[in-house]
Amino acid sequence: MEELQETMEEVQEFANKVEEEVEEDQEYVYSTDEDFESSLDFNDEKQSESEEIQEFAEEVEEDIKEQTSISRNREKYSYTSSDEVRNTFGGTHV
Repeated sequence: MEELQETMEEVQEFANKVEEEVEEDQEYVYSTDEDFESSLDFNDEKQSESEEIQEFAEEVEEDIKEQTSISRNREKYSYTSSDEVRNTFGGTHV
């Protein structure tokens, strides 16, 4: 009877140990899952920021093209106006 009692205690100790290990493994899995989800959120955030930067860069590029076009038109108009003034006044400085 005493042997049976000892065996039952050993079995209970083993069961308790296994249960503790399972709980530790579950905690690890949960923390790993949370880390993974955080990583996904971080990647989504960085992707969104990257897209915003790309959109901003495209807008800046368009603005530069527009300003360059305006500057060229001003220079063209300025040269044309100067030529017209010279032709009108016979090449004298105004």
